[in-house]
Parts: sequence; C-alpha cells; structure tokens
Amino acid sequence: MDILTASGPINFPYTAQDLTLSVDVLPNLYGRLNQENLFPSEGVSTTLVEVRFRNGFITVLPARERGNPGTVGKGPNENAVYLEIPHIPHLDYLKPQDIQDMFAFSNNPLRLKTPDDALNEKLQAIKNKHSMTREYMRMAALKGVIKDGEGSILHDLFERFGIVKKTINFNLNVADTDVKAKCYELSRYIKKNLKGEVMTGGVRVKVSPGFWDKLVGHPNVEKFFLNYQEAHALATDDITEFPFGGCIFELYDATVTLLDGTSEDLVADGYGHAYPQGTMNTFRTYDGPAHSLSMANMAGAEIYISPKLLDHDEGIELKSQSNPLPVVSRPDLLAELVAA
Repeated sequence: MDILTASGPINFPYTAQDLTLSVDVLPNLYGRLNQENLFPSEGVSTTLVEVRFRNGFITVLPARERGNPGTVGKGPNENAVYLEIPHIPHLDYLKPQDIQDMFAFSNNPLRLKTPDDALNEKLQAIKNKHSMTREYMRMAALKGVIKDGEGSILHDLFERFGIVKKTINFNLNVADTDVKAKCYELSRYIKKNLKGEVMTGGVRVKVSPGFWDKLVGHPNVEKFFLNYQEAHALATDDITEFPFGGCIFELYDATVTLLDGTSEDLVADGYGHAYPQGTMNTFRTYDGPAHSLSMANMAGAEIYISPKLLDHDEGIELKSQSNPLPVVSRPDLLAELVAA
C-alpha cells in the first residue's frame, strides 16, 4: 500500500488505533524481566494507584475518580500512599530521507524501500525505546524503588512503609566463607516472609558480572560450578545461570543510557538482587490510560502511538507514549546481596 503520492498531499491511511495495534504485535527485543513475565501487565483506567500497607502486606488498587464510590475505610494499623503513574512521551518522525535512495532489508530481489517498510522500522525502533524503559523501571522496582524513565526516584517503598531492607554480605573476598550457608540464609528469609503468598519456583538472584565472577571463582563454589559447566557443555558454552545452595544465580549484564547521556548498570557492580519465583500477586506493572481525549478513563495499554501530518508534505510526526508503574507489593520478599 502506498502512503505518499507524487502529485498531492500525504495520504496516510493509518489511525492512532491502527498504529497502536501494529506496535503491539511487534516483538519486544529488550527485557529479561519481560521474558520471565515477572511483572505481568494490567491496564487501569486512572492515573493514580493506591498502595496500602497493613500488617506486613502492601495492597495496590486503582484510585477512584471523584464522585465514584470510595474504597473500604482503613483500619488503625493501615496506611496508604497514592502513586501517580509516570507519563513517558516520545516523538519520532517519518521523513523523505528515511525512504529516498534507501534499500529495504530483504532477500532478493534487491528493491528500494517503501514507505510501509520505513514505517515498520520506525515502529520497531519506538517499541524498543519504550521496552528498554520498561525494563529499567521494573528492575528498579525489584530493588524496592519506583523510578521514572529519567532515573529520578519517585518512591522508596522500604522507606515509605518502614520496612527494613534485607541485605546479605556474601563475603566472597574471604576464601573460607561458607557460601552455601549464605544461600540458605537468603532462601529461608524469603520463604519466612511469604505470609500467605506462594512461590512455585526457587529464589532467583540477578547479579552483576563482578558478583558472578567472585561467586563462581570462590574456593567453596568453583568445583560445583565447573561440574555444572561441564555437564552443560554440549548445550551451550555460555553459562549465565548457576543453581547453588537452593538459589539460582543469573548473570545480568545490562546497561541503559539515560536521557542526559549517562549510562547506568541495571545491577550495580558487586551486587545482586534476590526475589521469589512463581508468586501470585507480588509483582505487577500497572499501565495507565493514554493522555488522549478519545482514551480518557479507558484501561491503559503498554504503548500508544498517534500520527500527525507535517506541513508541505514533509513527513509524519509519530507521538508515542507509555504510562507504566511497576510495583512490588511485598518488598519484604526482596533482598540485596553484596559480594564483599
């Protein structure tokens, strides 16, 4: 289908709904947490969510619009905070230079790029940016912190609700450290704090390359890792997971570039972040409604895209937005590990 005409103005046949549906079916190329489906997405129709804390439990609910029935009154041992869902807009453009004299990445025969080819590439690039931001925010939530896409801390759930964050020093610089005992301490802490939650998998720990190297090279761990590596040599030479002491350690080497040009490791060097696998309600990503008249008070989706024709037939402005709020409703099930 042709989008541009040689003799007249732009004939762009795609609506905001078309583009939003198109970007939904494109593959998400970024995000280990997305692959795990650790933070399943849930659309909400409000720009606020209510986070309640009572007797060790945090409950997340969509906030009510004015005039609607209120939520159930809070008891004496319960407090709440309202969290605004971050709004992340982004602008991109489809212009003649994206098409003119450009060849399509396709098999033979070699052909010039069409406007549809260029549009699909733009949509994929837009989705990649929002997906990377989503992973960044989810990883922050895994540390008990709610951040926006610029790296600013919006809420520290440990501090807000008076929960002491569990930190375990693995002392991996000390040769005689009983690393397996450290793993047992971690696993028992998380299982003890389930309090009605369930975990169908074990404890998983995302660790930095520095933590990983010290762990697998530790005198009390190395022989187990070498045996594990040898047993899996036929399947892969790239071992990035290692079960030990009832926990699964995963090498998580990911870096993002923030808006100001600085880079940030999603797991700081020498650290690890532990969490239970297979829970019911502990992890969630709430997607708020789009900032749009036609979608006000409608349950949100991961990404919205709307087009705008530029003057003088010079291209199309593509405005995308996402409105995600990753939340860990049980921060006492999280633990921070320090290599030394």
